[in-house]
Amino acid sequence: MKQASCDARHLTISALVVSLAVLAAAACSGSVTGDEGGACYPNATCNAGLACTSGACVASHAVGSSGSSGSTSATGSGGASGSGGAASTSSTGGATSSGTTSTAAGTGATSTSSATSSGGGEGPPVFLAFGTDVTSITVGQSVTISAVLTDPGGVTDVIGGDLVDEYGSTYGAFATSGQMGAYQMMVTWAQINTAHSIEFAYGATAQRTLTATFFDQAANSAQKQVTITLTCKGLAASGGACYDTMQDAQNCGMVGNACGNGVQCFMGECAAFGACQGPITSCTAQCAAMGKVCANKCGPQGAWGTSVYMSTLCQMAWGGLTCDTSLDGYKSSQCCCF
Repeated sequence: MKQASCDARHLTISALVVSLAVLAAAACSGSVTGDEGGACYPNATCNAGLACTSGACVASHAVGSSGSSGSTSATGSGGASGSGGAASTSSTGGATSSGTTSTAAGTGATSTSSATSSGGGEGPPVFLAFGTDVTSITVGQSVTISAVLTDPGGVTDVIGGDLVDEYGSTYGAFATSGQMGAYQMMVTWAQINTAHSIEFAYGATAQRTLTATFFDQAANSAQKQVTITLTCKGLAASGGACYDTMQDAQNCGMVGNACGNGVQCFMGECAAFGACQGPITSCTAQCAAMGKVCANKCGPQGAWGTSVYMSTLCQMAWGGLTCDTSLDGYKSSQCCCF
């Protein structure tokens, strides 16, 4: 036990001797306590940036290693991630805008637009102008659609466009009109009917929405839509043809409904005829008794615009009688009622 105590005292004295030697060396070198090369402070610390090692202040070194090269990715407005090193940036996807509404000057045609970027190039084509020469057409007429476009990559980056309707029918590709970036296409009533049969009731109209889509070399695209009114100017349409279903005896009330040989059509109804022995008053009265209305419509092949049907059954060969003509002297007449 005494030997161990002696050894401990010996080690303590040795450490003290070493510390005194270090302090003496620092004093001799002119170093200041706490500075580099100087002695540590009594609490074993040094000035900023220095570390106390074996009783002396020495420069401390950065701990750690340089970070690994990271990468930053961005999508849309996106954020960035990564640590250390230089960062590289890549982007994917494109931007889509829709709902822009414009009105073509001078035509009154309303169109809507949208654009889609596939991520290539600098963005989709841009419409500078879009419109039609007319807003409605009928049998035998056509509409011309005009478009002027540019592109962030230059007007030569636009490679053309096509036209489709809401039923998915394609009308072909736009043709350039001589001016760079300018395109036109003519669509006829017959083409529209071939794509999808034109049908509407008497006095009604129909509409067809046409979508123009243009592309650039990076497959970016931009669209514009225009709606064209199809009309028969008050008549009915079936299979792209116009019919007067109110007066056409071959299409009375509806297309394909024929009244029969010699029977007239008025207000969409085929004529009904009274008895051969006419009333003593007028056809107006006789038709009213039948619950119908007399019209100055019937006659042999429509001649004279008469309301009295000149049938051989009644042995009548007189024309020029109207609904209100007194039939007291024409008892063999037959009234035409609707």
